[in-house]
Amino acid sequence: MSNIQGVGGVQPPEFSSSKIRRVQQSQEVNQISDQVQISPQSSKVAEIARVSELAKASPDIRVDVVEQAREKIASGEYLRPETTRQIAERILDSL
Repeated sequence: MSNIQGVGGVQPPEFSSSKIRRVQQSQEVNQISDQVQISPQSSKVAEIARVSELAKASPDIRVDVVEQAREKIASGEYLRPETTRQIAERILDSL
């Protein structure tokens, strides 16, 4: 098997020093630098995406706020007229 001379009539390439041509490198090298410019709109979109991910990662229920509300309910603070007026105004403002 070691006497095979090419496959299907194709001869292996010949490597002789007379056929190899050396290419010299140029002494002059052009300095090329890449730049990336991000538009203000893209920066804003990236910031919105970052804040959105932070919001998704935060808990839906703020335990500290719920505990404060429980304490105010237990103390009767929500039954005072000025407190009920503030609550009603905030509800109307949100509509």
